[in-house]
Amino acid sequence: LTAVAMLALGIGSTTAIFSIVDAAVLRPLPFPDPDRLVGFSYMTPRGQSTGAAPRAFLDWRENQDVFEAIAATAGIALTTADGGEAESLRSARVTADFFAVYGVRPLMGRFFDYEAEQPGREKVAVLAYRFWQRRFGMAPDVVGKSLVTDRGSYEIVGVLPESFQYPAGLSWQMDVLVPFVFDAAARQHGVVQSGLLGVAARMKKDVTREHAMAQMNLLDDRFESKRVAWNADQRIVLSSLHELLTGPTRSWMLLLLG
Repeated sequence: LTAVAMLALGIGSTTAIFSIVDAAVLRPLPFPDPDRLVGFSYMTPRGQSTGAAPRAFLDWRENQDVFEAIAATAGIALTTADGGEAESLRSARVTADFFAVYGVRPLMGRFFDYEAEQPGREKVAVLAYRFWQRRFGMAPDVVGKSLVTDRGSYEIVGVLPESFQYPAGLSWQMDVLVPFVFDAAARQHGVVQSGLLGVAARMKKDVTREHAMAQMNLLDDRFESKRVAWNADQRIVLSSLHELLTGPTRSWMLLLLG
């Protein structure tokens, strides 16, 4: 009986742990052609990584020819303010190419475009499936309605499919996506900007990661990002998006499985 109990406990726990490790570390990312997805970071001589400045991202997007799409993301704090129970939303600001990078199509409505990155045109929102289900009761006429928040009212233009998972960590669910706005300060040349943006891209089929990284560093030398002080001694590193997302947990999860 003791041996049977020990075997049952060992087999059960190992199976459970393997299921977690498989979903979080071993399985490819749930996007089309996930091997072509890369993430950007600046690396200092000491091995520390930072994000990209808005001006640098614009230079990359406007001049690169190695990616099918390149997108930037940043956090934003939103809280519902529609007269009901206030809810702190898991939300992010994303550029227009975010949806092309991850190969996702809207379940309902549409996604926003480059015009929404302009000041005064950014009050549009795309809802995650579960948030649409939870907050709006899966209303079929949700597109065109307003999402009222502490930062103003956003017109709902689309809903993401249920299968889409925001690529930011294990089982982490997003509620709302809104446009990242490049205002005059973000577009200005010759000023110091902080590296607040996370950047991801989808490589073209005939492009290697080494080729893409070489071009991005050439652009970095040529354009604005090398003329601001905060990243003068840093170089761009392109990594597999899968490695970036699973890297912090990969070692200890595999050790736990062992």
